[in-house]
Order: sequence, then structure tokens, then C-alpha cells
Amino acid sequence: MESHDTPVSAGRTSSQSCNITNHMKNMNKLDDMKFYIRKINAEKEELFRILDIDMNTDLNYRQCWIWKK
Repeated sequence: MESHDTPVSAGRTSSQSCNITNHMKNMNKLDDMKFYIRKINAEKEELFRILDIDMNTDLNYRQCWIWKK
């Protein structure tokens, strides 16, 4: 049984340090993924706006063409 006065072994400290490092790496990966998702969503919204404008322009052109007949 360990006493509270017993120093922590080097292996245990190293293991804890490794766990903290891995946790920080995973948190950084998660932040990168969240940024990538926000970027993709912004690009998707921009493409939807372009598509909407293009579809409305096309519909207006068709209506004008039909009225001119």
C-alpha cells in the first residue's frame, strides 16, 4: 500500500504526461475538424446562393422568352 508521502514513480508521471499529450492532440484534431466543417458549410451555403440566383435567372429568361412568343 502506498503512502501519500511516497513520490510518484517516473513511469507513472511519464504515462500521465503521455495521456495529457494525446488528449491535447485529440483536442487539436477536433478543433481542426470543427473548422473544416464550418468551412464546408459556408462553401455549401455560397453554392446554394449561386444556384438559386442561376435558377431564378434561368426562370426569368424562360418567362421572357415565352411572353415574347
